[in-house]
Amino acid sequence: MPRTKTWIERIPLILQHLEVDTQSSYTRLEIQQLFIIGRSQAIDLMRIAGADVKVGTETTVSRDNLRYYVQRSPEAKGFLAELARKRILAEKMRQTSEELRARAIPIPGVKPQDEWTRWRDLPNVAIRPGSMRIAFSAPDDLIHVLWQLSKAIANEPEVFQRMCEGG
Repeated sequence: MPRTKTWIERIPLILQHLEVDTQSSYTRLEIQQLFIIGRSQAIDLMRIAGADVKVGTETTVSRDNLRYYVQRSPEAKGFLAELARKRILAEKMRQTSEELRARAIPIPGVKPQDEWTRWRDLPNVAIRPGSMRIAFSAPDDLIHVLWQLSKAIANEPEVFQRMCEGG
């Protein structure tokens, strides 16, 4: 079984360096420092990445070849895919926590069945092009009607569109 490459976790930093650096090629020592690996690993990496240019007595690998290898090696593909999956999951978790915080704010009079409100359930709301009329008896009643209104818009957007257009 092949050994796990020790530099895999550094891929984002390595790629960032390769994107901004103007250096056209890298020596073995520079590869060792960039990837934080030993001499033999650096030689192997250079060979795999396509090192064939000799500058004096020193073998180098081009920045483009190095970047191509780092982005497309099987280990890197797996790591980058996992990194992308974690970012997407973190974003979903952030959105979920924001939604939970918003839902934690109690709205007076809201009942679970209000989630499925339809326009026919809102006799105290009238929409005409350019105006809306909402009849209510108290501030809590207005908040409740506004909540139901938002749910009716979400549940029947085409009816809302027609009402706004005068249809």
